[in-house]
Amino acid sequence: QTRDEVETAIRDYNNYYKLDLTLLKNSEFNAYNLSEIYNNILNSNKTCQSFDEIKRLYTDSINKVLGSLYKKSQTGGDSQDSMVSGGRHILYIPPIKTDISHPIDEQGGNESFFVDVPSGHWAYEYVKSLYDKGIVSGKSEKEFMPADKILREEFVKIIVEALGLELTSQSAEFIDVKPRSWYEPYVDTAVKEGLVAGMCCLKFGIGSDLSRQDAAVILDRTLSMNGIISEVKETLFADTGDISDYALESVIRTTAAGLFKGDAENRFMPQEGISRAEVCAVVYRLTSLTGEGKIND
Repeated sequence: QTRDEVETAIRDYNNYYKLDLTLLKNSEFNAYNLSEIYNNILNSNKTCQSFDEIKRLYTDSINKVLGSLYKKSQTGGDSQDSMVSGGRHILYIPPIKTDISHPIDEQGGNESFFVDVPSGHWAYEYVKSLYDKGIVSGKSEKEFMPADKILREEFVKIIVEALGLELTSQSAEFIDVKPRSWYEPYVDTAVKEGLVAGMCCLKFGIGSDLSRQDAAVILDRTLSMNGIISEVKETLFADTGDISDYALESVIRTTAAGLFKGDAENRFMPQEGISRAEVCAVVYRLTSLTGEGKIND
């Protein structure tokens, strides 16, 4: 099995079994744990002939990592998705769910899937659409953290998933992209497709917040890749002078395409990080234009 095959199997598996792999709030630790799971599968020296075999292998590898984590932290307790048996934290695999329903918002009585994105939240429909398609996930089982800034590698993963791009195994060879990390194939794919480039000194910028102007550059390239050319009107923000020269045309084009809007004071805030909720909004609008993303399947 190649890493791409493992990635595909895990992605397909999670479409059937609603499993939360964000076990810890520390994103770097989560990435390390996920790489451990990949390595456990890849090092198993087994050839899976059926979906049931990959299920068992995947489950065993998760349990191996979980068992190590919970043994170290010496914490336990039953939860909806797991149980403790013989001093070891074991993943509980629920029956196949063909229709995943969301819990009820206690205040409004409407559907809500994260406690911090209720049905009245401005980004509710955007987050829900991407979540239902498996493009985004929460930072925990109950929290999406919509105001948190998104990292460069997280944004790249969302774009690749939203456009349904086939993952590549061709390495882009950035010195800060860890081999076999969860983000490596997404960064490599985005580089191959010409959507992103690194920063300085052969670094991609792993762990860095994505600025709003850099998000505009990536989205502009995505529009160009799909042959979408918007009629460019002179778009002036109150802080246009703060936009870097390399990003100015991309900001103008993506704004003309309807992906971005200024705030109440007509500011673009190019150097500021872009929030997780804002990313869901612009990616939803992007896939509505391209007609090729998973949202429109």
